[in-house]
This record gives sequence, structure tokens and C-alpha cells, in this order.
Amino acid sequence: MPAAAAWGLSLLLMVVGLVGTLVPCVPGTPVILAGAVLHKVFLPQYLSWWTVAAMGLLAGLGLAAEFLGAALGSKSFGSTRWGLAGAAAGAFVGLFFGPVGLALGAVLGAACAEVAVARRPPGAALKAGLGAGIGLLASFAGHILIALTMTAVFILDCLI
Repeated sequence: MPAAAAWGLSLLLMVVGLVGTLVPCVPGTPVILAGAVLHKVFLPQYLSWWTVAAMGLLAGLGLAAEFLGAALGSKSFGSTRWGLAGAAAGAFVGLFFGPVGLALGAVLGAACAEVAVARRPPGAALKAGLGAGIGLLASFAGHILIALTMTAVFILDCLI
């Protein structure tokens, strides 16, 4: 593959990955990692394998942050295991309606599960649902920061 094509494809994957952190259903950090791996394979003189490994670790952390945020937020606000399951199910359904649907789905899923299955009062259920929403927003912010860090590491290693 010509060097210009490798640079272009790597940078395209980086941009798609960054956008993917903002769009549900697009795995942002793995796409950024794919861009770095492709770059290392076709232009080995630019990135070290240590950088690629560090980016792999960051990609894993980004995915973990994305999936665990609602559950941890919900749990810290007093949710039961049913609320955690409801937050996960609601977030999955909301995934198809964009970032707002994702957050709203987690909140409503946790609250509904707390009321319907765990038989908790509406106030406690709403508190658990709000915890799920706050946790999801925090994980969203963390995922974006991780994606930006991965991109910065890539750029710095290529330039230095």
C-alpha cells in the first residue's frame, strides 16, 4: 500500500473513531485502534508497538467505561440488581434513538424495573434511574476523553 494511502486510511479511521464516540452503535475507540494498527503494519517506522499496546489498553478502558457507566451510577444511587438490569435493557433499547434515547432509556429502564420487579417506591426508583442517567453521562464523557487521548498519543508518536 502506498504511504499516502496508508496515512489517509489511518487518519480516516481516527476521524471515524472520534465521531463514533458521539454516535451510538459505532465503536469509537476500537476504530481508532484499528487505524493505529493499520498504520503500524503499513508504515512501521512511525509508531512503536508500545504505543499500539497502550492504545489497545485505552480502547478496552473506553469500551468498559461505555458499558459500565449506567450500571455503576445506578448502583451508587441505591439501585437493586433489577434496576441495574433495567438500566442495561433500557440503554440497549435507547441505543437506537441516539445519545438522548440512550440516556433516557437507561433512566426509564432502571426506574421501571425498580418499581415493577423490585417493588420499590417510585421515589427510590426514580433516584436509581437518575443515577443510571448520571452514570451514563459520566461514562460518555470518559469515553470521549479516552478517544481524544488515543488520538493525541497517535499524533505525538508519529511526530516524535
